[in-house]
Amino acid sequence: MRTDQSAGRWCIVCLVLAALGGACLADAVHASEPSAAEEAELSARDRRILRNWSVYWSFLIWPAGSAISVCFLDRDAEVRQLFASATEGWTRIANIRFDMGAAPGYRTCDPFEPSDIRVHFRSGSSGSILSGSSYVGTTSLNARPGKSTLFIAVQAAPGKPRRSDAELRRTILHEIGHALGLPHEHQHPGSPCAADYRWKEACARYQARAAKDATALDASRFSTQLRAQFLPRSEPVPTGMPAYDVESIMHYRFPTRLLTSGRNSGCFTDGPRTLSESDAARMKILYPPDAAAQAVFLTAQADIFRRTLAGSGLSRATAMRLAGFVEDQLRKRHAGLGIKIDVSGLDLPERDTTELEKALAAPKIMDLPEECRPAAKTAE
Repeated sequence: MRTDQSAGRWCIVCLVLAALGGACLADAVHASEPSAAEEAELSARDRRILRNWSVYWSFLIWPAGSAISVCFLDRDAEVRQLFASATEGWTRIANIRFDMGAAPGYRTCDPFEPSDIRVHFRSGSSGSILSGSSYVGTTSLNARPGKSTLFIAVQAAPGKPRRSDAELRRTILHEIGHALGLPHEHQHPGSPCAADYRWKEACARYQARAAKDATALDASRFSTQLRAQFLPRSEPVPTGMPAYDVESIMHYRFPTRLLTSGRNSGCFTDGPRTLSESDAARMKILYPPDAAAQAVFLTAQADIFRRTLAGSGLSRATAMRLAGFVEDQLRKRHAGLGIKIDVSGLDLPERDTTELEKALAAPKIMDLPEECRPAAKTAE
């Protein structure tokens, strides 16, 4: 399991789910956050603000009509074919395509000609349930050359039987969704999940498991990742996006023991195996038939982002820094749009509001026991 700080990118959700006797919908450890490398010029606090806003994720999509180059780091011909087949589920409904090289072998990764997405097949790690991971959207372009940006665990752990084609396909569909820019559905602003999690049980069981598992993260990082992976993103959602959908391929399958209402929870699903109607609707909005329509969409999102900054309680300096960062990313990924996010006319305070600082420090919805909270830093 990854414990290095390429950092906040890799979640630990399945350590929690495994501790509760459950399994993930499709992935256990993956990049559900924008790349830390891309955001290097921002502080950890700035990144936390951006990742919490639903509108920000809409800026991570690829140009409509483009061909995303894909290569494979492993030579498992059967899984390569399964991966290629699964991509068709997305490309049939979105104006985007994957250039994987010629079938049936497809493209093997070449360190001197890096592809946009580099796929790695391997077994999961013993002691954890790892089934897949992916950078989100265009953040894969910031990964180190030669390193995988999307991985699929063919086995749950070394020595374990190969996962069924149905399970592998579900994982692949989910991870491709991330690669196209989709975040988790259980973190949709309209999701009921956070109000139904059994937080204390999850933390207590995690602590018991962590004591026996050298790969487990410490309590402080565990708490941080719980917030990043389980809590809902804030409103407003991107223009025209569907309401929360428990049957989305991007939704985790949570064990009933993690949910106060069990199978009656609005967050419970047996685990979707195909794209839902809302998944298709999102793709048609993000990747419309022509580039001009996508430009209209992104321009509208930039306006929403500006209005979000206006009501955020952020200082003028912070708002200008975040607006400049988003402008820069759009300029790099969508050349020619010339989208500007002008905050000069906004009525912004000179310092961040006290309410905002409190919200960033301790989200009100969390009810973690003391031993799962980040330890206070002591002066050296």
